[in-house]
Amino acid sequence: MARAARRLGVARQGVQRIANDLVRDGLAEFQDNPDHRTSPLLALTRSGQHALGAITAQAASAHRAMGAGIPERDLAAVRALLQRLTSQTDAWTESAATAQRRRATA
Repeated sequence: MARAARRLGVARQGVQRIANDLVRDGLAEFQDNPDHRTSPLLALTRSGQHALGAITAQAASAHRAMGAGIPERDLAAVRALLQRLTSQTDAWTESAATAQRRRATA
């Protein structure tokens, strides 16, 4: 859970709550983690795999509908720009957090 939270930039407790909800709803299950005894792995159940497949198919359909009539090169340019903005935002956020930690310890 901690690694997923770090990658997503959210609190571990939020990831744990969502994982618990998925398990409660039968969409996922905790499995033993051979690399870390106290940190179980989260895996989709068959129902979870079906739900993810349905969500993915619906998202793909929505993407096709939203992109209809827009040339692929334009869509590729927008994707590249959004990826660049995301990277720059991440870098700025990390820089601001580092500066804040430095001020706190000074």
